[in-house]
This record gives sequence, C-alpha cells and structure tokens, in this order.
Amino acid sequence: MSTTVITRALQILIRMAKILDLGHNATFPGDRNQGLQVGISSGTINNTFNIESATKITPNYQLGLRLGEAPQIGDDHFVGREAELEQLEQWLSPKTTKQNIVAVSGLGGMGKTQLSIHFAKHHHKSYSSVMWFNANNAATLTTGYVQLALWLIGQEERRSEKNQPDEDQAVRYVRQWLSQPENDQWLVIYDNYDDPQMPGIKSSTGYDIRQFFPERTQGSVLITTRFSGLTFANPLPLLKFEDIDQSLTILANWSGRSTEKDPGARKLANRLAGLPLALTTAGSYLRKTTDSFSDYLQIYQENWDDLADNSNELLEYADRTFYSTWNLSLKQVQDQDPGAANLLRLMAYLSNQDLWYELFQEGAESGPAWLKDVVKNKPRFNRAMTKLQEYSLVEVGAGTYSLHTCVHDWTLEYLNRGFDAEFCLLAMHCIGQNVGHHGNDVDFWKLARRLGQHVSRLEHGRLEGLIDWSGVDVMDLYHLGYLHYCNLQDVAAERKFQLSLKGHEERLNSNDLGTLNAAGMLGAVYQRLGKLPEAVMMYERALRGYTVVVNSSHISTLKLDIFNILVNVSPDQDKTNKVEILYQHLFEESQKTQDISQATTSILILLRQLGTVYSAQGKKNEAEIMLKRALRGYEKILGAGKIHTLYALFDLGLFYWAQDKLVDAEKIIGRTLKGIKRQGGAEHPDALYSLYNLGKIYWDQGKLMKAKTAFQQALEGYSKAYGPDHEKTMDAATNLRLVNEDMKRNGVGVVRVSKQGSGDEEETESQEDSESGEESEDEGDNEDCGGDQESGDEKKGGSKGVRTRTSRRSIFMHFKSKLPWRAR
Repeated sequence: MSTTVITRALQILIRMAKILDLGHNATFPGDRNQGLQVGISSGTINNTFNIESATKITPNYQLGLRLGEAPQIGDDHFVGREAELEQLEQWLSPKTTKQNIVAVSGLGGMGKTQLSIHFAKHHHKSYSSVMWFNANNAATLTTGYVQLALWLIGQEERRSEKNQPDEDQAVRYVRQWLSQPENDQWLVIYDNYDDPQMPGIKSSTGYDIRQFFPERTQGSVLITTRFSGLTFANPLPLLKFEDIDQSLTILANWSGRSTEKDPGARKLANRLAGLPLALTTAGSYLRKTTDSFSDYLQIYQENWDDLADNSNELLEYADRTFYSTWNLSLKQVQDQDPGAANLLRLMAYLSNQDLWYELFQEGAESGPAWLKDVVKNKPRFNRAMTKLQEYSLVEVGAGTYSLHTCVHDWTLEYLNRGFDAEFCLLAMHCIGQNVGHHGNDVDFWKLARRLGQHVSRLEHGRLEGLIDWSGVDVMDLYHLGYLHYCNLQDVAAERKFQLSLKGHEERLNSNDLGTLNAAGMLGAVYQRLGKLPEAVMMYERALRGYTVVVNSSHISTLKLDIFNILVNVSPDQDKTNKVEILYQHLFEESQKTQDISQATTSILILLRQLGTVYSAQGKKNEAEIMLKRALRGYEKILGAGKIHTLYALFDLGLFYWAQDKLVDAEKIIGRTLKGIKRQGGAEHPDALYSLYNLGKIYWDQGKLMKAKTAFQQALEGYSKAYGPDHEKTMDAATNLRLVNEDMKRNGVGVVRVSKQGSGDEEETESQEDSESGEESEDEGDNEDCGGDQESGDEKKGGSKGVRTRTSRRSIFMHFKSKLPWRAR
C-alpha cells in the first residue's frame, strides 16, 4: 500500500479520536438508556461522550437512499401489502418529534425484507437519509456501521483489514451522528434481526440490537425479524396472502407464464398457501424447466427432498432457500426450549390446523418424558407454544394453534427426514387416547370432527407407505378406526378395525372385550358398506363372545338362550314370550356388577344392528323383535331419555317407515329429534339426521309445508357443519328443491292429505306446527312403540301433491356419532 494511503488512514484515525472525545462520561437529554452503559459484540463500551461538548461533525445529513448490500428486489416483482405499507407510512412518519420504531415480524419467507425495501424506495424522499443494514448478527451490523463511518469521514479508498479503524469507535461515531439534534429525519432499516438476546430471551449467538441505536431518542427505525416479541417496537405482523390472485401473480411473474387459465397454477397456489418465498421458488424453478404447474405440485408433494437438493438460492433471498429457511428458527427454539422443538417434530404427524393442549395431554401418561414435562400443566404447554410462536413457527388462533402449510411440510420432510416411527406412533396414541377418554361423551361428535383431520394426516401419501401398522398398539388402531367410522370414512375404518381385530386375536384371546368390540365395529362398517353377510357374521361372532364374558354362568346361560331364540330360530308367539321372560331375568342380574352391565349393553347394541340388517334382508318379524327388545332393554338399563336409548328408538322409527307405517314412524322420529336436541343440542349431527329423515316422512305423507321446514333447517345445519359441498348438504338441498316444486304444482301451503291419510281434509300452512319434529308427547314415555296400528294405507299417488315413493335408498344408515362397542 502506498505511503500516501497509510498517512491518510492515520489522519482519519486521529480525526475520529478527536471527534469522539473519549474522555467524557455524561448523560444527555433523551438518552434512551438512562445513562446505562451497553455492550456490543466486540466488548463493553466503557466510555461515553457528551454530544453537546463533542467536536462538531461535518453536517452531512442528506445521504439519500443507501441500500448498500440489500437484496436486489425489483419493484415489478412486489405484490400487494397495501395495508401494511399504509401502516408503515403512518408509524414511521419523519414529522413526529419522538423516535419511531416498528418491527415487521413474520415467518421466514413471508416477504419482510421485500416490504422494507419497497417502502424505502417509495418513501425515501420523505427522509433526509434512508440506510439499510444487515442485522443478522452483531458482526455484520458492525461491519455496516464501519462502512458508513468511513464514508461519513470521507474515506474513499477500500482499506485492507489491517488498516480498518477500530470497530467500537466506528459504531460510536455512527450512533453519535444519528444523535445530532439537527439530524432527526432519517430512517434506518435493520434487516433480518432474527436472533435477539434480551431479558427473558436466552441465546448463545444473539445480541441486543438496541446497542446500535442512537443515544438520542429520535429518527425512525424499521426492523424486520422472525421474532414477534420485540416489546420496544410497534409490532406489524406480516401474514400470508389470503387473496389467491396475489399468489397467482407471483407465480406468473417468476415463472414467466400465464396462470389465468391454468387450473394447475391455481391448485399450486392453494397448496403453497400464500407464502411468497414458496411461490417465488416454484416460479423460479419453472422458469428454468419445461415442467408445468401441475408437474411441480406433484414433485413437491411426492419428492420434496429432490426439490430441496436441487433448488438454487434466490438472489432476492440472500443465502437461503425455501427448503432451509426455517432451520435457523428451529436451532434457536432448540437452544431455548428442547421440549418445544420436540413438540414441533410431533406436529409433523398431526394436522397443521387446530392443535390444542388436551390433544397432547391425553397421550402423555404413557408417553416419553419430554412430553410429560411439556404438558404437565397448561402454563408449561403454553410456554412451549409461545416459544414456537415467537419465532413465527406456529400461529395462534381462538383457543388453538396452527402451522402454515409449508412449515408443516417442512416439519415432516426436514425435521423428520427419514421418518421417525417413535413420533408417528406417539401422534397416533395422542389421537387414540382422546377417543378412548371421551368417546362416550354426548358431545363427542364435536371432538370427532376436530380429531378427524388429525387422523387423516396419517393417510398422507408418504406416511401411508412408511407406517408399519403391525407395530401399532391394537387399542390405538381400534380408536383410529372408530374415529374414521364417526367421520363416515368407511374404507379407512374397515382397514383399521381389521388390523385391530387381527392384533387382538394374536395378542389376547377370542373372548377378550377388546376383541369382541373390534369384531362388532367391523360388522357395523361392513353393514354401512353393504356387505351384509360379512356384517351378520361379525355381529353373531361378537354376540356369542359376549355371552361368556361375564363371571356368572347363570347370566351367560340367559344370554345364550336369548341369542339362540332371536338369531337361530324363527320366532313365534311362544318363543317371543320366552324372550320376554329371559330379558327380565337378564336385566335384573345385569345390574349387580359393572362388567355384566357392560356386556349386556354390548348385546343390546348388537341386537339393534342385527335388527337393521334383518330388515334390509326382508326378515321383517325378526327385525321388529330385535329392535323392540333392544329399545326396551335400553330403557331399563340406561333410561328412556339417554342418547343410546334414543338411537334404538330411531332405528325402530326407520323400520316402521320402511314398512310404510308412516304415522308410527313420524311419532317415533319426532320423539327422537326432541330427545337428541335436549341431550346434544340442535346442531348435533344426529339431531340434523333425525330432522332430515323426519322431512322425508312428512313428504311421504304429503305434508309438504312440514317437509319444507324440516329440509330447510337440515340444510342450514349441514351447511354450517360440513360446508356446501358435503353429500348431506347437497341431499338436503335437493330434497328442499323437489318439495318446493311439489308445492308450486299444488298451491303454496296447501296439501291434500290429512294426518290420517284420508285425502278429504285440507291442511294449510297455518295449521301445521311451526317447527318440524316437535311433538307434545314427552320422549321419555315407556310405552311399546308402534307396530300394531296399520298406517300404511295413506294414498301414495292417487291424490295431487302426494310424493310417489317408487324407490328409496337404504334408510338404515347409521348415525355419525353412534357409540357402539365402546372400549372400557
């Protein structure tokens, strides 16, 4: 290096020493640190200076826009964020006399850097200077301050590392320059401050960015960070794009292709869920290949690792890719709370939506030590989730937590790369224990919906092929199958029950309650799938087993006698009377021990199910005996108004409907509806199903106004519960439309059939009940329900306005939330 350059460097150092006046130690007005000394990465600042007494700095305060080494992001690629930009403009106004500090926080890849640079480019004329610094760590930020200090003092030559000025002096010089009273119109952007260290936040690598703030509380500071807990700044969380058109615009900009008429582009945009980095990565990849949007989506879902290994870094996102962007956040969480990091790994095998304390707490009793620690109480669990939320890895909702779809993909493909069977089995156990502990609750249907999405995660393409189902606990398999059953996923339920039954047979014995429960539930699934011979075989197998479960041989004999009469012998009046006597003895004895009561209840459920199968097979007498005795048994053991008794009542009502005994059917289904509403509320799935079937019964009788009301209420309930595209919602909508068409043909509110079906009496809207299914009779009556009165003589087509029933789908569909064969 030339003698001239060295001489110049020495002059600069001497000048800086004079300017900084290192001999002072004073507090000055506006000192945000209240006179306290703070440290920086290279050591502690042991000297302070008084701005007022310091040598005058050359008043060069108009630096304009200085983005330095900021990522090169073109404005033509910036999309949306109008509300956030407006908020920044308001909070960072240079016209205020106080110091403005805003922290834009959010998940890695959400576009925080892009937002800050876009704001700087479009608003830099409002400030005397706009300066961008890389705040990833204290060293990079210090380097930025050194470069600015050199520029401010007029150094133009690039200096070698040997001749660089002291870093502490350079940092203090810039802080002093930012603190000059006449220099208060600047904006400083600290980008990627993702590893903070401050009270309550432990980090072995982080630092406190406030060490670099000016001593005087003035100017405007914009921080971008993944950490949401910077309490000293106005928080501006940056969230995913909700408008799919914005996501499509990003895909189009980066891929150079039109997305307007490409359904694959829309599917890809939905899958990437509004995350700018994921959309940008996809577009950049497609620009360089011949793959379509649909091709990329398939690769993303099936070969995530291949994309991760072959995707280039984007200039706009510095030294990171979409596939590695959350690794740093994970490391920071791991250092501070290992239990929280493990919880994140466990979430890979659950749904990314609706995660709550009890979901994990129920499975902790027999789980690993780390899970017991995390969920030992709710405050401890909240602490772990708060740590994940602070680094934007989870999102907080009303009573639940969730993960962004792409973060969820990352938890499975990166955190659990190579598949972690231990975490997968633990997820199954957490789901299963929630079913086992709450499956008998009246409002279990609500929990079943919440758990349903979590059990569906196990059907994920990659997971499905990796899980060794033979190694899954047989009771967890049973509970997963039951959850599938409750959510009408019959094929999946069939497989889980088959596996559970096989496991019970291999590990236990043929008459173990768990084995019999699995056989009974498998029969129920077969019945729903229309495999009636297989269903009967499973029902009879379970029923035979239940007769030997109890300890009393006398009770076993009674049950066996009932079984032989009802199943193996064609009933006649004499045998029916014998069944009545045997039932009476059975119920008296069954009250003596809990085990006997449980087995007896299981037998009653089996009788119900067999009754519905026999009805479908045309065995009317056998079906009616089964259903009526099961109902009587429920009333004696559980009580008339209990939910299982109401299910038995409903089955009998459907049987009478199938036999065209419409008056009896209407009466019984109406009672069922009232009872379920009292037990579980009007939104209970079984209340909606009762209402829907009551509408069909009204329709068959020609009571069109009542049918319309019932279908309308069912449609509203199904729409709210399942959405407009669900099969039940569409069925209710179709029937409502058809009833309206019938009403138009016959005159609004006028029906030509009376309740007795004579066809001679007019019934108008004003004469009908205002709410479908509300009968004056109390549902708790213990009378023998129907069957003796012939009510099938209503006219089915001879009168105008009466529905002609030429065909009917099987009406013996099971309730979504029936609870047969509960595991004890």
